[in-house]
Amino acid sequence: MQPGSAQRQRLADLLEYWRAVELFSPPSIPRVSGKNASGVDGLVRDLAPTPGSPTPPLPWAVGDHTAGVGRAPSGMMWRHEVYGGVFKLEDMRQAMIAVLPPDTNPDPGVPQDELKLSGESAMFALVLDEDGLLIDDTSVVSACGWATGRLFDPGPDAANWLQGFDALNAAFGAAVDDLTSTNIPYTGRSSPLDLWRAGGPSTSAAGASTAGGWQKLLAEILGGAAVGAVGALFGEVAAATVKGAAEPLLRRAAEWAEARLPKEAGAEDAADGAPMAPQAAGATPVEEPEEPLDTEPRPVTFADLVALTAQVAHLCGVEGRLAPSTIRVKSMLVHRPRDPKEPNTAAQPFLNSLLPPDLSRVCGALEDGLGPALDSYLMSRHVIDHGRGSTCGRSAPRCSAASLRPWCPPADGRPRPSIRWR
Repeated sequence: MQPGSAQRQRLADLLEYWRAVELFSPPSIPRVSGKNASGVDGLVRDLAPTPGSPTPPLPWAVGDHTAGVGRAPSGMMWRHEVYGGVFKLEDMRQAMIAVLPPDTNPDPGVPQDELKLSGESAMFALVLDEDGLLIDDTSVVSACGWATGRLFDPGPDAANWLQGFDALNAAFGAAVDDLTSTNIPYTGRSSPLDLWRAGGPSTSAAGASTAGGWQKLLAEILGGAAVGAVGALFGEVAAATVKGAAEPLLRRAAEWAEARLPKEAGAEDAADGAPMAPQAAGATPVEEPEEPLDTEPRPVTFADLVALTAQVAHLCGVEGRLAPSTIRVKSMLVHRPRDPKEPNTAAQPFLNSLLPPDLSRVCGALEDGLGPALDSYLMSRHVIDHGRGSTCGRSAPRCSAASLRPWCPPADGRPRPSIRWR
């Protein structure tokens, strides 16, 4: 059945409502615990950036016994789940309450002692191996943190206010890949030990010790917010405003994603509420910036994590609302592959609900029709013929059993495509 335009809009609004519910319902990330590193749950610790202070030890730093993880037993190896920009789910709830109309009760009927939302989430997550190298396809941005910023810019009244996450998430993965394959010559008010923990001096051409070398590289890969955060970590005073800080959030995120995705991938989300200005006829094409010189993958540093946290928070517009700065690391023991040449793989951290992509896919199929099953499932209660229903209670057990009996079951009991069921 092909639904009419009014029915399609009703179904689209219904699906978008449940998609929003899922976006704002993230799973909690691991809590900081005191279990020893050999426990089943591993070791979970928080690393807080302190401007001008030595960087905290990292669990994957070679030879750094202050990191708190011991030598892995035979046949095992360490794996590290990193959650950048930890924030409280209660802060997200308070942000949602702030956009409600005045005099609205956000929690009708909920006891006072149950109003506070427990748990924490993070702005992004990724997985590192025992040497601190990024494991492919494990980077992910928090859909909840991203959606929280959209509450205020452009706001729930704007069309497509919750569109564009997939492009940002894909661009973030590409940026993380670029960052971890480029030697960044971080310098600042850090001790030699800090520089050693950061991967040592760069040997690439891009790592020449010229003024502003790491700032330029980091700005090209991530952006100005990352540069400012790392500069503050080194005790430097930020003298420049982050580029794009005053522009609308939709355009800020869309332009950042478009600059880091292949043209065909970036064009898919061009209609996410931030259309790009058309190029004037006869205008000189804009040259793409030169990509940083890639090297072999290198260990992730604390400065990298601070930079990623600040840039994601800036792109989502939640710096002041969720205050995401702490970095949480869960170190756990996993079995080492028997074949040393086998690629190191890991599941992406469970940071987001799994349902929004499916709901978007269903919404995109409305034009072609959903089929009788979904049409019936999403049918408005006002058009349901309650007289056609059968009572499944004790008063009509025979009727219920008859309605579930197949018309012509096969002899071997296996269903056939041609069999019709009541």
